[in-house]
Amino acid sequence: MRATLGTVLHVPWQVRMTCIGYVVAWSSGPVQSERSVDDQFVDVVSRAAMPGGRWLLIRKWFSALFVVALVVGLMVAPADAARQRVVYAKLTWTPSKLMTNLAPGESADLMATVEVDRAVNSYSFLVRPARPGIVTVDTSGLPTTLEPGVQYEVPVTVAIPNESRRFRLNTSIVVRQGSRQLTKALPLYIGVTKARATPTPIAQA
Repeated sequence: MRATLGTVLHVPWQVRMTCIGYVVAWSSGPVQSERSVDDQFVDVVSRAAMPGGRWLLIRKWFSALFVVALVVGLMVAPADAARQRVVYAKLTWTPSKLMTNLAPGESADLMATVEVDRAVNSYSFLVRPARPGIVTVDTSGLPTTLEPGVQYEVPVTVAIPNESRRFRLNTSIVVRQGSRQLTKALPLYIGVTKARATPTPIAQA
């Protein structure tokens, strides 16, 4: 609706007045078969030049604009209602967050379960922000459709590269249904600690 109004406001006023005049001519009464819309438009403009004709023309303009607004509203309302009827599933994660501390070169296999309150299909599990090569979510064991009342296991693998320094990673595992991200995400906190020293073997005498 905003885009439509913005487009109308950027049209030159001469074009807008002409269009309104044609709408007024069309809505001023039954269209006579022997007279064209152009002739009726000329009559409307001519009547506007007569005493009191300007107010008559203004009233007709407002009537025509009301009809146009009513038609546009009837066209937009069903689309808005259809969008409002779409209800997306909500997720419940157990545990509510994942945490691990690893040294460079180490990896860990974590496990979380997710439950939905309504059926979910055409979904995908993503890591946001992405951590390529560090965080991997295995969804190979999940069915095509997630059904409510079932707890689904989601394995998560975290692998820290050997050259990594001490830092902390904050990321999340999200589920998308089509282009919609479902509520809520699973936070994942990864702490990279100092590299553990390799024990020196003791020589046997």
